[in-house]
Amino acid sequence: HYVLEQLSQIPQLGVKKIAVQFHEIRGFDPYVSLAFLEEKLGKANRTVERRGKDLSGKEIRVVTVYWLL
Repeated sequence: HYVLEQLSQIPQLGVKKIAVQFHEIRGFDPYVSLAFLEEKLGKANRTVERRGKDLSGKEIRVVTVYWLL
């Protein structure tokens, strides 16, 4: 969550747009991290979910989220 905490401070640097990609890792739900950032940055403007594969070939969810700050 260190990275998520750092991302939540991006608006203070004058950044106007941000895209973050969350990967499902070892059963961890990417929407938990998304909810954390939405608490800090506000509701995302766009969320896209697709299926991908991890390094072992296992199918995972990949969630890409966009904010206009």
